Amino acid sequence: MEPGSRSALAHWHEAEDEMILVLEGEITLVEGDCETLLRPGDAAAFKAGVPVAHCLEDRSDRPTRCLVVGTRAPVDRIVYPGHDRICHRDRSQPDDVWTDLAGRPASTPYA
Repeated sequence: MEPGSRSALAHWHEAEDEMILVLEGEITLVEGDCETLLRPGDAAAFKAGVPVAHCLEDRSDRPTRCLVVGTRAPVDRIVYPGHDRICHRDRSQPDDVWTDLAGRPASTPYA
């Protein structure tokens, strides 16, 4: 990751576990209301179904390298609570479907 960048908008997965391992540099893990500085060798894991949004931010002045591993569930819902969005992912389909938290059709927050 480049300085000043973020891995993704803060989100959590209903069906996919995720794990990160910092290889180089320093990165800030934003998890719910908590922030933790991670350095090489530090790891964090996010269990599927736990409704705590997370993302990584490179607030340093140099690039950071991380290994990110996920379970790649065939079907998942990714919740973006701070952006009123849910991504409905079915890996057998070509496109994700986005709704707001109430289930109404919505655009991607990444546009």
